[in-house]
Amino acid sequence: MSLAIANQLKSGKIHEDYPLKEVYFIGILDFNLMDTDEKTCIHNINLQNTVNGKLFSDKIHYVFTELLNFDKRESELVTVLDKWLFLFRYLPYLKKVPEVLDEPIFQKVFQIAEINKLTKEERMLFDRKLKTQRDIEANIRFAADEGRKSGRAEGQVMGRAEGKAEGKVVGRTEGIEEGKLLIARKLLQKGLPISEVADLVDSLLNS
Repeated sequence: MSLAIANQLKSGKIHEDYPLKEVYFIGILDFNLMDTDEKTCIHNINLQNTVNGKLFSDKIHYVFTELLNFDKRESELVTVLDKWLFLFRYLPYLKKVPEVLDEPIFQKVFQIAEINKLTKEERMLFDRKLKTQRDIEANIRFAADEGRKSGRAEGQVMGRAEGKAEGKVVGRTEGIEEGKLLIARKLLQKGLPISEVADLVDSLLNS
């Protein structure tokens, strides 16, 4: 909280010179914070001066969410907030993505949760595969860009001599073929099967 406020302050300035943005602390709790019969799920709390009872600051807010007090069933989820609270409370017990949460943002949460469940050895293997995949994609994009650049340059030269339209078509075609060769060579050096290399090259260049 203090850093979120302090980082807004510019050196040599006082906060009266410009308005500070509000800062929120959000705590998602899997236990009951307050010993009470009240079943409120979300508590919005501000700091108060105990001497005069006045609000200490309108820039600092605390929001505590008691998940144990959220008791809606899957069929009762209406708002986006309902869905998030349901997900936070029941995520450890869900075997698959519920239909009501079948949206990209919630699917991403499930993917992150699956990764976090991996053992140390499984996580190291996952990270290596992910790095290899990203390296391959980067090499493919680089080679594709080089092929297209070469195609455009050669097309412009040939276009001046043989007609711009025909030159651009021929140059672009030859550039794409050159790009395919560059990509294929890099992927084969990484030990990928020829069939996978061909599919990867065609799919990326066509996109």
